[in-house]
Amino acid sequence: MKEKPEKFTKPTKRTVRYVFNDEELLTIGKEMAESAIALAAVEQDKKRVVSDFTAKIAAKEAEVSVASNKIQSGYEFREMPCTITFNKPKVGRKEIVRDDTSELIATEDMTPDEMQQDLLPPAP
Repeated sequence: MKEKPEKFTKPTKRTVRYVFNDEELLTIGKEMAESAIALAAVEQDKKRVVSDFTAKIAAKEAEVSVASNKIQSGYEFREMPCTITFNKPKVGRKEIVRDDTSELIATEDMTPDEMQQDLLPPAP
């Protein structure tokens, strides 16, 4: 007759269901609360950074738009040195001429204050 094989054991590991005890659940709860606080802080940082970049992008888009308009129109308005000649082309009128190009910019009526001759400097 055959003999039964002898029983023996061998250590091993398997993944099985593990039920947490109250102390472990408390520790996990504390870790979860800390993680939630850290997550909220990171989300706030992200919002701030996104907001900063959105503002930077908008500023660059505005620069591109301004440059595009300059290229398309070929000009921009600038404050330039000009000379006003009173009573030219006739009495009560004034001419405004650009100093850099001698271009006539406008011919306008003199204001009542400008018509008071004693306020004007003497003619050269």
